Amino acid sequence: MTAGGENSFTVDKGGRSGIDGSADVAIGFVNQRKPGLRQLAVAPFDLGAVVPPTHPLASRETVTFAQCAQYPLVLPTPEISIFQALDPLLRAHPQPLQVIMQASSFELVKQMACQGRGVAFLNRLGIEDELRRKLLVHLPLKKTQPSLLGIYVRAGRSLPPAIDHFCHLAAQQMEQGQAS
Repeated sequence: MTAGGENSFTVDKGGRSGIDGSADVAIGFVNQRKPGLRQLAVAPFDLGAVVPPTHPLASRETVTFAQCAQYPLVLPTPEISIFQALDPLLRAHPQPLQVIMQASSFELVKQMACQGRGVAFLNRLGIEDELRRKLLVHLPLKKTQPSLLGIYVRAGRSLPPAIDHFCHLAAQQMEQGQAS
């Protein structure tokens, strides 16, 4: 997502827009800090299995990857930050997995989970409405690191007051989002 005008911000993969100067602010999930970026805020979001409430796993408090692997899986593609968190679990799993889809589209993964087509892996950010409406259940996945959502600017960059205020508001929303 990009908003134009005199100042700009973007939501991208890995903060590239903040580094290359095409945006004043980048918001995204970054697994490794990037040289040239200053982190203004970061909030952890637990990775979890996402299933409809009728799924056999839905009544559990937490799940392991091995428990999820007993069912068809909807996985992210390697360029998605969640894949990097899942990759060690995928590699360590001793049996073949029934992967029905690998997708780079968050919306497609979410819809596949809502339809009960497979166990998806997401954090709670972006599925709040489905959780509230009880279309999905988020089950924290044991033995994974949280996804880190950050707000980034180019190192040495001073932000205009309006953009700085936006960053503070966004950081507050991130903090509230991780608590729910």
